[in-house]
Amino acid sequence: MNDFFILIKLAVIKMIFKKIWSYLTFKKQDNPSPKGGKNVNLKMMHGINRISIIMFLIGIIFVLIKIFK
Repeated sequence: MNDFFILIKLAVIKMIFKKIWSYLTFKKQDNPSPKGGKNVNLKMMHGINRISIIMFLIGIIFVLIKIFK
């Protein structure tokens, strides 16, 4: 019974990382602004979001390493 719960936890963790990975690698199609150019602010926002998610994941990994050492 305990193995079953471990498998479910691993499946949930795998699903979470799969969603994060799909967000980080997804190429967004920017809608052109009314002037016909690309919206630079939207591109910058997505870039900053990706950087913040990567830094958060690195922090979580660092904390987990500190806890289990």
